[in-house]
Amino acid sequence: MNRITATLLCLVLCLAGTSLHATAFAAEQTSVSAPSAPSPATSAQVVALKTPVVPASLVRPFPAPVTTHTVTVPAAIDATGKTEVSAALNSFIETVPDGSIISFPTGATYLLDKCIIIGSRHNLVFEGNGTTLRAGSNAKGNDAFATPFVVGYSPDHPNTDIVVHDFIIIGNSRTPGIYIARSEFQSSLSAAYSKRVEIYNITGSAAPGDFLRCEQADEIWVHDCHALTVGRNGISVTEGSDILVERVAFDISGHCTFDIEPNYANDVCSDITLRNNTAGTLGYAFLALGSNAGGPIDKIVVDNNTVTAGSIKAYIGNSVPTKRMTRITFTNNKGTIAAGSIFYLSYIDGLTVTGNVQSLSSGVLKSITDCTGVR
Repeated sequence: MNRITATLLCLVLCLAGTSLHATAFAAEQTSVSAPSAPSPATSAQVVALKTPVVPASLVRPFPAPVTTHTVTVPAAIDATGKTEVSAALNSFIETVPDGSIISFPTGATYLLDKCIIIGSRHNLVFEGNGTTLRAGSNAKGNDAFATPFVVGYSPDHPNTDIVVHDFIIIGNSRTPGIYIARSEFQSSLSAAYSKRVEIYNITGSAAPGDFLRCEQADEIWVHDCHALTVGRNGISVTEGSDILVERVAFDISGHCTFDIEPNYANDVCSDITLRNNTAGTLGYAFLALGSNAGGPIDKIVVDNNTVTAGSIKAYIGNSVPTKRMTRITFTNNKGTIAAGSIFYLSYIDGLTVTGNVQSLSSGVLKSITDCTGVR
């Protein structure tokens, strides 16, 4: 675990940049009237997860990991949630060879003040079996390493072919579903410096930050999850490519359901698809897509999503006019509650906005500034 200390400063500085840029890009976020805070979810309030059956209609975007055997989490590690066990779990995981399925006990609870952290690992499947990972009272909202499950933490320790499934992940936010500035680094999960990561059948709640945060992550597939409450965003991407999010329910998001936002001018977000998801209430917008720094954003598809308790309000466009976004598609999405102006679109080459259903209470459906190839 000494390797965590060596890279902590680098990762925290990168994540701090995320917060600063997000605040600048979405300046309204601190003044939003957030939804009333529900009580933090408990294990008893979350329906136990069943063995998942991935529908045949879902086409894998990349092959599954190659595994040869299954290893079970030792009974000696407290599975009652009474004592903090992050060091014990990480020590055990380090002994498990690549090419393994790590099977957690059915219905167990593990208390974590620090994360389960994965680095320099390949072909590993984390099989939750309905296990709860609960952030302890000492897990801080401003600490990225308080995120219960961290897949990747340093470019020097990249991961490939990782699956995480069938966990209940409970954060320790005192105001679930409400955005609190500078307390958004603890998410349910994060994926960074990793390639070919599949995340499914995860139920998350009470994270001060995001359900999933992606940074320098490629070929990420998130599907069939349920985010009950997140303090900031359902999904945040600061740098990544070939990311697919589908069939995920986001009940309450304190800021945005989706935020794709490069931190720096050389950060790239490309080939990202968000489809067939549902969102409930949200604090600022359904989608924020852009970058103060002007990082390249290309080939983003947002299709057939439904906001069940709000509008499909979207801010799409870099704040730097000379740093144009390319190939942006926002189609067939549905908002169920009338709202003011919905789409703010600027500095985009190759923009498609069609088939969206949204009633207006005021304003206009689309505000388009200096975009080309508009359909």
